[in-house]
Amino acid sequence: MEIAAGLVGKEGRVVGIDRAEVDPEIPLRQVTAIVGDLEDADIVARLRDSLGGERADVILSDAAPKLTGIRETDRANVGRLLETIEQLLPAILKPGGAALIKI
Repeated sequence: MEIAAGLVGKEGRVVGIDRAEVDPEIPLRQVTAIVGDLEDADIVARLRDSLGGERADVILSDAAPKLTGIRETDRANVGRLLETIEQLLPAILKPGGAALIKI
């Protein structure tokens, strides 16, 4: 988020979501860290609120499920996470925006 904040500058906005608090906190005005899960029912509203009611120009995702070590379970969890992200994109990404997803 720090690198993205440098790229968008002081007039841009960077919003991150993680299940855990960002530690250490990123002390930049244009950065907001949300503690939550992409599957939370209110996550779109929280994201849009953090973006001032707007949709994002760019989505960067390095989301990853917790691994169990059981290949079939882990693949199913990755698939579910990708489907969740795919379902969120129309609500949070501007038309013509870009998304980069790493699993």
